[in-house]
Amino acid sequence: MRTVLPVAITLTKIGINILQQITYCASFTDDSVFPFLLRNASIGVCNFFARFAALLAPLVSSLSKPLPELILLGAMALAFLVAFNLPLEDYDEKQSELTPSNASMDQSQMLKSNA
Repeated sequence: MRTVLPVAITLTKIGINILQQITYCASFTDDSVFPFLLRNASIGVCNFFARFAALLAPLVSSLSKPLPELILLGAMALAFLVAFNLPLEDYDEKQSELTPSNASMDQSQMLKSNA
């Protein structure tokens, strides 16, 4: 048990770091994660909340025994509910409006034509 727990914690930290980097890269390359026009503001808001949560982590860990686990469980449940209620249907409708004639246009040309 003395060697299994540190190895499991290390692998978990590595996995979380890899997933965070993949999500960060996907948020810059895929318009379905964050719309093109709102991308910088969206990523800034996400970074703000992530840093705020990291700021609260030492305070939460110093609470009595069942509370830190319950707070983590509540935060994960909230993230789960928010993730499944994102309005991705609007994005699918906008993508279906592309026709072969304007499919080769880059994003700046599409923004000018929509304005």
